[in-house]
Amino acid sequence: MNTTVRDGKSHGSVRRTAREVFYTNLMLLGFQPAREEAKHRITITSDIFAVPNKKAFEVVMHFLLQRLNPVMAKEQFRDCWPVSDRKKEQQFRKVVNSWLTHISNDDSDANLPRIVPSMFLSPGGDKFYHLLLHLSTYICKKVVIDENGLKSREFLQHPKLMPSIIHLGPVLSKTQRAATISHRKKFLEAIQYNAILQKEWREIANGLAKEHRVLKKEVKELERQVEDRSRRNHELNGKLGSPMPMKKRTGGRFDGEMEVQALKRAQKVQKVRELWGRLEDFHRSHSQHRQIVDSVLGGMANKYRIDAVDINFQVPALLLNECERQIQRRNAGNTYEGGKLNLLSLLRLSNLSLHLYLEKLQQIRMPQFDDMTPTVATEVHTHHAQRSEERRVGKECRSRWSPYH
Repeated sequence: MNTTVRDGKSHGSVRRTAREVFYTNLMLLGFQPAREEAKHRITITSDIFAVPNKKAFEVVMHFLLQRLNPVMAKEQFRDCWPVSDRKKEQQFRKVVNSWLTHISNDDSDANLPRIVPSMFLSPGGDKFYHLLLHLSTYICKKVVIDENGLKSREFLQHPKLMPSIIHLGPVLSKTQRAATISHRKKFLEAIQYNAILQKEWREIANGLAKEHRVLKKEVKELERQVEDRSRRNHELNGKLGSPMPMKKRTGGRFDGEMEVQALKRAQKVQKVRELWGRLEDFHRSHSQHRQIVDSVLGGMANKYRIDAVDINFQVPALLLNECERQIQRRNAGNTYEGGKLNLLSLLRLSNLSLHLYLEKLQQIRMPQFDDMTPTVATEVHTHHAQRSEERRVGKECRSRWSPYH
């Protein structure tokens, strides 16, 4: 009796934990219950699917899949969102079933339970919470990876409990719990370290700001004293009969101030020159890219195209006989698809033909000319002797009978 009560309490605790984790995942993904409640006139809590709730299912499932892939969600739910009638409701369930089935088949990390259409006719209960828990966890992981540029190896990996090692289940569970605690500890230490750094940075920044204000105030006071003293000296020189012009320029600045302004201006000009140099380098290095963009904008992209309609292509029987297994293994595909020539298949067959041609060349033995070398050398010497004799006779004929020699 006590064991039964304990098991019932444990099961209830697991059920409550699954619901809370799902609801927490929903909040982490940016779900706003107050706004959705006001918009769709429903109450959204962690127990929202304790009983079947079709409207909440549509709202929550649309939000989750939209967070997973906004572009695909907009395309898939184009004709059925928002749901306003039975036809759109049926289309919405069909899209959700197809999408989740695709995720379950293509991504084993999702760990989704078996997807059946009847689950979406009455969305509620523990099985539906089990689906939402795994789906929301999977989407949280995907969103973290996509938005923060993380990699899969940076996540805590979950071991797979195979039938052959089923007896190691408690050990793997303890190991996973210990690894989770270690990761959480490192995360908290990093947060504390960042908080300390931010606090120290604020203190240093406030101190520097105060020091800057004090120094600025002192500089203004010194400038006022210098200006007063200069004015007094000017008045005193005027009374003595030798007035000296005040060293002051346009805008009420003294020579020292003008030198400071000139230095700042020169620094700004130098910075502008460096930025302009970078701009020119960027302009030169991307000239080819601009030409490509200009050709696309000018309509040149569609001027030339690969058209294989007029190509009369036939696969030689020798190639089919010799390379039949390789064609099947490399999945060369059909040479014609939809009445059009498949250029990819043509290239694969061409590569196979070249390999076959190479193999045939390597099998054929090249002739040896070593035995013919003495004969060829003799013929060459004879040819050179005859050529020399012809040149001598020609020269003698020109000297005897040519009137212009």
